[in-house]
Amino acid sequence: MLQAAPPIEVPLIMFIDATDKATSVKRWFERHPEYRIHFPPRSGSWLNEVERFFAEITEKQIRRGVFRSAAA
Repeated sequence: MLQAAPPIEVPLIMFIDATDKATSVKRWFERHPEYRIHFPPRSGSWLNEVERFFAEITEKQIRRGVFRSAAA
């Protein structure tokens, strides 16, 4: 006997918040609750935060670390 697959959730990142305003689009998302819509802030500050986060990891961990192999 086959078991049903667990429900999945599909995150969608949309940069234009007017996309979900059309009635046809709203109805489609109502019929497909597995899709989750996320809108990042309009300004570029969120991307700057991500870049700063990776720069901090690079400076504090990667460059100062001692690694014996590529996997380590």
